[in-house]
Amino acid sequence: MIVPLAAVAAVVLGSQRVASQPSPANYPPADRVAPPNSFWNAAMLGSLPPSPDGLRCTNGDDWAMTFDDGPSPNTAVILDALRARNIKATFFVVGSRVLQYPDVLLRTFQEGHEIALHTWSHADLATLTDDQVIAEILYNAQIVREVIGVTPRILRPPYGSVNDRVRTIITNLGLVIALWSFDSLDSVGGTTVGELTAQRAALRPRIGTISLQHDLLPAAVNQAPPAMDAVVAQGHTTVTISACIGQPAYDETLFVVRAPIVRNVTLTATTTPLAATATASVNGTVPTTAATTAPPTRANTTATGVMPAAPPSVATPTLRSGDAGTTHSVLASTAALFATICSAFMLF
Repeated sequence: MIVPLAAVAAVVLGSQRVASQPSPANYPPADRVAPPNSFWNAAMLGSLPPSPDGLRCTNGDDWAMTFDDGPSPNTAVILDALRARNIKATFFVVGSRVLQYPDVLLRTFQEGHEIALHTWSHADLATLTDDQVIAEILYNAQIVREVIGVTPRILRPPYGSVNDRVRTIITNLGLVIALWSFDSLDSVGGTTVGELTAQRAALRPRIGTISLQHDLLPAAVNQAPPAMDAVVAQGHTTVTISACIGQPAYDETLFVVRAPIVRNVTLTATTTPLAATATASVNGTVPTTAATTAPPTRANTTATGVMPAAPPSVATPTLRSGDAGTTHSVLASTAALFATICSAFMLF
């Protein structure tokens, strides 16, 4: 039986409260490509036409400020600046960083800003296999939901890297892609974010701008306030990404209907490269996926420097049965898959 979301027991985190405290045991290692999950694969690898990417706001006067790659300790600088200017923005968060800084994410959400998805490890989705893409997105969505109690519907692929294959998977998940129409260049060492934003804000005719900034590194964060002032000075209407593109910000059908929540995951590191076959077992039933090709390694900028996006090994999830006191077989090709898995693994 599914417990209503409102009935979730709150957990105290510092002086704040979260829907529940995320456990590292339920998630992949930080800043590593998430391992495939066979249950999610069975539910998500159907075929639907890909949805279009959101590149600008539907209203020309609107300006959606978006910040990628957090949460981080530096996010507070941006939150303070937004609060001082009475602006609501959107934060595309990385799942593994949510595990590190759930309190920052919670503060962001509680102050009225919108939360959107940016994958688990900031991997280039276009270079990953289908099952890796699914895992990157759903671990991201699951941990955000644990902390703030709702599931984001809007996703931004890292680097803006997306193709029709990835778009189709995202469409199957019921999610919407939002990219950007103005890059502040703060992530590549730009030092004139305020000036560039002022130039863009002064352009006519207005075309409904989605601006890209970052809340990870101090050099980028410290340039955000002048950029905010430039947008306000030109009389733009600042909006969140959902208002910008006319799509709901959150959607609880992702885990209720489309994919089971993964609980009590035993992550066992293997020495096999990312081409490894992933398995997930419940009561001895082991669905398998075909071997895949490892993606090339890319570097991600983090608060402590540069780290590889993909490690030389991948963790394989093994699910323990009995979260709801019942056991179920995997029925991958029928509607019963969703009912049985959701009842077994969804604890709201």
